[in-house]
Amino acid sequence: HSELRVSDAIVWEETSAYLARRRSRSVAARDAALRGQRANSDSLDPDGPSKSVSFRVPANIGRRYARISGDFNPIHLSKFTAKPFGFGRAIAHGMWTLARCAAELERELLSAPCELSVTFKLPILLPAWVLLQHWRRDDGFGLSLRDAHAARAHLVGRLRRLG
Repeated sequence: HSELRVSDAIVWEETSAYLARRRSRSVAARDAALRGQRANSDSLDPDGPSKSVSFRVPANIGRRYARISGDFNPIHLSKFTAKPFGFGRAIAHGMWTLARCAAELERELLSAPCELSVTFKLPILLPAWVLLQHWRRDDGFGLSLRDAHAARAHLVGRLRRLG
């Protein structure tokens, strides 16, 4: 959990949960959990008109982000350093991905205080083309970042206006 304060006012609050792959004791339990994850991601699909924008995620974005953030995690740097960790190519950093989506929603983010909640679904193998969809909801916006064919979600979330 992280907080950023300016003059005793919280201007940024973040909670992160990290998952690690390991052998499952029960294949049935794992399959049931995966079915539940799919059901949750489907509930964030647009229920009305949506806007979309596609953009390219370049092969060097992991190295560029590492220079700025100081996070030189090998899975983000190159296919050679990502391979020992089970990835065929480097993957985009989750915080870069979130920031890029937030940049697309900048007008909505800056118009009023808001809460942005996301779930990371699948890594983005670099380079890639992705499609960001966003749609109006009663309390703000829903968003989904998918592969270029809109088949697999990389990130899903909600932007909720506060106050």
